[in-house]
Amino acid sequence: MAKVILTSAFALITDDHRRHEFAPGEQEIPDELAEHWYVKAHCEAKPMEYDVPTLPAVVETPIETAEVAEPRRPGRPKKS
Repeated sequence: MAKVILTSAFALITDDHRRHEFAPGEQEIPDELAEHWYVKAHCEAKPMEYDVPTLPAVVETPIETAEVAEPRRPGRPKKS
């Protein structure tokens, strides 16, 4: 069984001609119905229920920029 959050009420008729009525809100439905494209179109993304590890703060270090000579084609004058 999968938990889904439905945004609106709708009816789904599966390939075996069974009719399934859905009401809006959070529901627990069979996995094969939750994977159906029409049900997914009426679902809202469910918030994650597990903890995500926190990453350490980013430390900014200055990067020294070296002056790189611009490659020149033959016959082109140098910049002033």
